[in-house]
Amino acid sequence: MNSPEKECQSELFLELFSQSSRRIYGYILSLLPRQSDADDVFQRCSLILWKKFDTFKPDEEFGAWACGVAFYEVKNFKRSTARDRHFFSDDLIEQLSDQSLAKSEFLIDNLDALKHCVEELGPGDQRLIKSIYWENTPMSTIAESMGIIIQSLYNRISRVRTRLTRCVEQRLLEEHHERTHA
Repeated sequence: MNSPEKECQSELFLELFSQSSRRIYGYILSLLPRQSDADDVFQRCSLILWKKFDTFKPDEEFGAWACGVAFYEVKNFKRSTARDRHFFSDDLIEQLSDQSLAKSEFLIDNLDALKHCVEELGPGDQRLIKSIYWENTPMSTIAESMGIIIQSLYNRISRVRTRLTRCVEQRLLEEHHERTHA
């Protein structure tokens, strides 16, 4: 592989890994009882993902692929520390793995739908959502800057939340329909 190709692969790996690292770590943590063990496995898994990145297929979802690699790293870690009775059985690890992956995919689908729905809001409502949920601006400060009473702000936020909830539910329903009828 020549240098520009390798550099491109490195950038792609870093981008995909940075987008999925919290998911991978959370997945590992869900399978191991101690955070320090999860930290160790995550570090080893990160190196293995880098070394095996050439086996990753671009049509795969990186997070799912990486969690598959992590699953085997957890099993290897468990095997190497089998004397410690605080570890879960292989069957339980597989069950936890299946549940964790399902929850992870569910959360990702929900977050993707929410992101899309927030983008459909008007600019004022987008700024309001950003102020409250991303910047943690106090409601009283927002109401004051808008020149309205705080109850009016609460009412507006309630309406925006209702719209977002309906939008997310509709989007998830459409995606489910597309998956089952594809």
